Amino acid sequence: MSYLARGEEKEQVTKNRHLLARASYSLAGLLQVWKRERSFRTQVFFALCVLALTGILRADAIWWAVVITVLAAASAVEIFNAAFEVLIDHLHPERHTAIGAAKDMASAAAFTCNCASILVVVLMMLDNLG
Repeated sequence: MSYLARGEEKEQVTKNRHLLARASYSLAGLLQVWKRERSFRTQVFFALCVLALTGILRADAIWWAVVITVLAAASAVEIFNAAFEVLIDHLHPERHTAIGAAKDMASAAAFTCNCASILVVVLMMLDNLG
């Protein structure tokens, strides 16, 4: 059943499905954001580079945990930002200053998480190289 289904029928069908079947919605969302958003693809590339660097530095387990957490958080915020933009463009396709401000704020949230990710990587490098 797709997201286009309406009402109780969808709720009944999705709530009683196996976990793997419900996970298909999440995977479909990841595929959509991958296809639509260059910023997400760039973020995934950055995350893979950071994970490789973490391995090369032979970072302690705590650094792995922190790095994975901030990368996952930054990716999740980027996905929310993309979903918000798709929804708002659908609901209000015309340009409006309030819509622009809302999109800028959502983008700022992603930017903030990305800056935190960079800071964590710098701190990990200082800790492991210093």
